[in-house]
Amino acid sequence: GDLNLDKKINVIDLALLKRNVLKNTPVYAAADTDGNDKLDTADIVNMQKYLLKMLTEFPAGIIKVV
Repeated sequence: GDLNLDKKINVIDLALLKRNVLKNTPVYAAADTDGNDKLDTADIVNMQKYLLKMLTEFPAGIIKVV
């Protein structure tokens, strides 16, 4: 969800998510869009679908906007 804590979910959050997946670095809980307790490409796909309005909520059932 809202990785940069600006109270919005947008392309900046997607970029942060991609960077964290590629570098395998620690991330915010909001990055785990499917609730499986790991960060992977599925989380990126879910974020992209959300931004394209193909999803109204994440598979984890929540949209984490802080």
